[in-house]
Amino acid sequence: MPQLRWLFAFLFSVLILPVYADTLADIYTGTVPVPDRSQASFRQGMNEALLQVLVKASAEPVEKIRQNPALADELANAERFAAQFLYRIQADMQGDGSTRNQVYLQAGFPEKIIMGLLKKGKLRFWSAQRSPVLVLPVIYKDGVAQMLSSSPVLLASELVKAGKKYGIPLVMGDDSNQSAEQLWQGDAAYIQQLMSVQ
Repeated sequence: MPQLRWLFAFLFSVLILPVYADTLADIYTGTVPVPDRSQASFRQGMNEALLQVLVKASAEPVEKIRQNPALADELANAERFAAQFLYRIQADMQGDGSTRNQVYLQAGFPEKIIMGLLKKGKLRFWSAQRSPVLVLPVIYKDGVAQMLSSSPVLLASELVKAGKKYGIPLVMGDDSNQSAEQLWQGDAAYIQQLMSVQ
């Protein structure tokens, strides 16, 4: 995988800073890629969407929820809990810079149902009131720290997608006025200053 080798070779680092103004995360909707609109893909997609919602609502790891015996039946028959669903087609950026149309299934589940499933699975609830997170990508190459210029589109897209998957609102930072060296060194005073102006 050339991208992973590139990331490790250049000691890629993503600095993540909390931003103070809380937002209301959409934790009761799951959006997952599906191969097509067949009944089998629909059922699998709904199961994955419910799993995603439970992850967002509890902040528990995917595998912990997937392997929770108390939720096995619900995670295998999620379509019966959905209040609504829709399909959408999105042009996803590929590693080579091209785009490919991907079908997504988006499903919404009632809060009451999700709270009941969390209780049944003995999972904690993570409030939907969450602080956005500022992301400032930095690379370290040949002894020099540099801001990852304008966060490559694919990287930014994947980070934001991952944040949504876990109910974490991410904000890609404007790197034009940041000191890569101070960020790389973990300069606490400088980082605090950045946080205070967001």
